[in-house]
Amino acid sequence: MKINDKVNLVLLMMMAILLPACEESDYKAGDCSAGSICASESTFNEVELIPEPVPEPVPDQTAYIEKDGVTGKVLGADYWVNAVVCFDNNRNALCDTSEPSTVTFEDGKYSFKASDIIASISSNAPLLARKDSEQDSKGIALYAPTPINSADKNINITVFTTLVHSETQFNPYTLANTASAQESLKVSVDGLSIDGFGFANEVLLSGQDYLESDVESGVELGVDDVMFAQIDAIATSLHQAQSIAATDIYKAVAAMLDSMYQLNTYTTSISLESINVQNIQETEVDISLSTPHVEWDIGYIEEENSDLDVQGDYAVVGSKWHNRLIVLNLAQEIPSTLSFNNFAASPDVDRDDIDGFTGASEQSLANIRITPPSSVQSVLVGVEKKNKSGSEEGADSGVGLYRANFSNPSEIPFQRFAGVSEGQDFYSFPDLNAMSLSSDGSRVALSGGNKKMVVLQTDDFSLLNEFSSDSKYRAVILNEDGSLAYVSLSAPDRMEILDVTTGTKLTSLSTGTEYPKEFKLVQGSELTQIAWYLGKSNILSIYNVTDPSVEPVLLHTLAAQSNITSFDVSPDGTLVIIGSSGSLVVYSIENNTSKVLKTLLIEKEIELVSTPLKVGSIAFSSNNRALIATKNALQTLDIAFSEAPSAWSDETKQAWFDVHRANQ
Repeated sequence: MKINDKVNLVLLMMMAILLPACEESDYKAGDCSAGSICASESTFNEVELIPEPVPEPVPDQTAYIEKDGVTGKVLGADYWVNAVVCFDNNRNALCDTSEPSTVTFEDGKYSFKASDIIASISSNAPLLARKDSEQDSKGIALYAPTPINSADKNINITVFTTLVHSETQFNPYTLANTASAQESLKVSVDGLSIDGFGFANEVLLSGQDYLESDVESGVELGVDDVMFAQIDAIATSLHQAQSIAATDIYKAVAAMLDSMYQLNTYTTSISLESINVQNIQETEVDISLSTPHVEWDIGYIEEENSDLDVQGDYAVVGSKWHNRLIVLNLAQEIPSTLSFNNFAASPDVDRDDIDGFTGASEQSLANIRITPPSSVQSVLVGVEKKNKSGSEEGADSGVGLYRANFSNPSEIPFQRFAGVSEGQDFYSFPDLNAMSLSSDGSRVALSGGNKKMVVLQTDDFSLLNEFSSDSKYRAVILNEDGSLAYVSLSAPDRMEILDVTTGTKLTSLSTGTEYPKEFKLVQGSELTQIAWYLGKSNILSIYNVTDPSVEPVLLHTLAAQSNITSFDVSPDGTLVIIGSSGSLVVYSIENNTSKVLKTLLIEKEIELVSTPLKVGSIAFSSNNRALIATKNALQTLDIAFSEAPSAWSDETKQAWFDVHRANQ
């Protein structure tokens, strides 16, 4: 070993000894006590620029392997080999890296792992096949309606399934109904459809392999030379249509179908103009981020929002590290800043003073909840110790629940960290992990790494009940009147439903190797739902917890673009917004189905020069507006729906038919 290498090794060993206080801290730069050796701030610059862990590369699959999920074949005029097959979650006609994808092998065979596609099926994402692995602009695409279950077999993607899915999206007579679409496209005994022009029988329209012989398949397909010529003609027309609208293939296929019906022919050529007039016949929705955004100065480069809460015309954003409360007025179209106040901070908000008072890693504002309007409205603030492995000096000082006076939202009074005695304005709770306020504002719960959870009366912080466990309490949320607490615990990882009054556990659900990181509860007149995600996951799960004594039942699984950072559910439970490092995904939930309404890539939607792109907190302010907090800025996300297709009159449907399907 060279001398320089030995010196470097010794320095590294010294740094490892001198840096215990930096372990497991969320404070990415400069969070060590005086005298310690720490990485300089310039090493990190922005927390959000630290890349997420990259998964281990998957070895290239060289032969077909049937997995436990959806399987099938891809075939046009022949079998597609080495094609890309995916669930098109964002409906952009491409197989993006964030979407579950596979490739086809001999005889066009493909197969998915069931656990990879649950969220895609839940959101009704279509199956998409691209003929070329590079997905260039000349590549033809075929697709099929969403399978019913994640383990369905023989789900073939063919010329005919492409037409069927197109009808479910564009034809108001067969909207979102695969069986109706198949009936509409079907030829009758005399070879004609009800409208005098058809495509195939019900067997082929359901996706049967028409390249496989009748003897091998055991199914009477009714495929002859005439039908093969028809298939080849449709495939040729598909290629022409998609070649002029490569990223809008769904509209291109719809325009091609219109032309075929109008001209009574399978060989047709369409124009870009006929593609542009197509509209997917489902509830039209306009989702847009506000411009301009609201932005405020930060006290330190590492400062970022930790939580966001909304009550009436006010929103409060809390910043962690240099603790502040930012109050915003929502009574106007674009929110404005009412106040920007230090809270639970050192007098001059100087970082050295904070470390000198609290130890090597500072206490940090973590949770915010605004109490409902009453005679005395307030903001409840949870402060936690971000690093517990370093100096114990002042380790528990000031950790717990604070009350901020909200009588004048334009001027929340300054509050020195740990400057209040325990009482109705401060409740000491060492090792705080999370805080929740009941919807009616009467009770507040605190969960802790000290394996304890308490439920307090909000008005005076008096203790209602205390819970102890052999595990650490993590996330917590109370129901409307605070009579039930939904908590997550680690080692073993699980969620529990607790009766606050009696202190008894009503039910429990194991969550595997991770615990729920965050809860949102939606209480309707007939159904109570709870949503959560597990650590380092891009899947949000929604469960039925209407009967708290029964184990929660999974209703929906929704996928984000990458690991979830925050999410919220609209008050009426019909919309969900999921945030990850640089994107937002908006879902609608109706009855037993969920689907993606829009995926927003933040850097393409807005220009935030001084604001990193990580989505910090999300909160609905109404059923059709949400607030999105990034590092030190706030955006509004507006969601506007037009008339639902189910409300269309027969006259409106006929008008569509006259434009799109009437013979020329």
